Amino acid sequence: MSLSILRLTPHDAALLEVFLLADGGEAAVAGLRAARARHDLLAADTFWLLLAVVDGQPAGLAAVARVPKADARGGFLFVDELSVLPAYRRRGVATALLRQVIDTAAALGLAGVRLLVRPDNAAARQLYAALGFDEHATLLCQRRIVP
Repeated sequence: MSLSILRLTPHDAALLEVFLLADGGEAAVAGLRAARARHDLLAADTFWLLLAVVDGQPAGLAAVARVPKADARGGFLFVDELSVLPAYRRRGVATALLRQVIDTAAALGLAGVRLLVRPDNAAARQLYAALGFDEHATLLCQRRIVP
């Protein structure tokens, strides 16, 4: 199995659409196009999409944001989303994506990587623990704004 991780750019939009079509259908592709019309997330300098490609096919995606601090602390990379297509699960795709995120954080001189996980997602929690992530008790607070 050949696995590579690509940091997507605006030139990779078609490849991203292939993944999104397999992951969420036409609605996901339409959502990407609408999002890019507002702000081209593929051209952002503090937000990246990392695409795992297995044997030439899109297999997994990580959405990663750099969260700087307003002082001397280095900040973190935050994994906002991590998704692997069902046919590629349990084949090291999520591990490869997360290792790339960790390597990127180190190369940027950041303090580390953060992410959120649902308490009932045992498989994800096991993966994160295997990669050295520590769990911390916290609450997610969110306020939605509906346009």
